[in-house]
Amino acid sequence: MQIPIACSLEPGDARSQLGEWQEVFRRVVDCSEQVSPNRLELSLRPDSDLGSIVNLAQREAACCPFFAFTIEISAQRVVLTIDVPDDAVQILDRLVHSDP
Repeated sequence: MQIPIACSLEPGDARSQLGEWQEVFRRVVDCSEQVSPNRLELSLRPDSDLGSIVNLAQREAACCPFFAFTIEISAQRVVLTIDVPDDAVQILDRLVHSDP
């Protein structure tokens, strides 16, 4: 089954949530790497509030179910991976490169 590339949020709510992502990128991301056009890996700072990041990712997945989020925890680092299907690459780019 193919998941539609659509967001169920109203425009104002979508802008607000995008602002939350931009805040995460500014405050808790040590470095990021776009390993493919549809995959972004974010290395998080050790003192990151994972609960709030998980909450934001869950809200994003609820309104935009084509996003997939994974958190990898190792002794050396914590990585949040964001994956989208090929036809949502521009949306991932907007998430990463837009101003709040």
